[in-house]
Amino acid sequence: MNPVRTLPMESLLTPTAGSLAQDRAKAPAGNSPHTAGKLQRDIWYERAAAVMPYGVSSNFRYWGADDTLIVARGSGSHIWDAYGKRYIDYRLGFGPIILGHAFEPVNSAVTAAMQDGTVFAATHLHEIRAAERLTRVTGTDMVR
Repeated sequence: MNPVRTLPMESLLTPTAGSLAQDRAKAPAGNSPHTAGKLQRDIWYERAAAVMPYGVSSNFRYWGADDTLIVARGSGSHIWDAYGKRYIDYRLGFGPIILGHAFEPVNSAVTAAMQDGTVFAATHLHEIRAAERLTRVTGTDMVR
């Protein structure tokens, strides 16, 4: 009989609706910057590296094992890392967060749209409206 396999650093945080985790910038084992001799950022990086090549889901995010940024949250034009250090987010998701992180009008619109479902394997009314707007704004005949 095989025992049930769990990840050695499985999260001890309890996610809440609408946020990444209740303790946003805390390491899984506590609220000190050091946990069992390791820095919080290093614990999160080890967890990431255990499930993603080089601990990242995109090559553009990898800056080396010691320098890869681990983001805990964002608000407006700023992000906070796993240490709680604040940065100006000049990248803004490489474009889609141009209005800033957690911008309330965007959050409200997304929340309202999600009430009708999130992902469909068929054409959706929002998709049609977006395509109509893009063709009108860009002067193209069609978009995909």
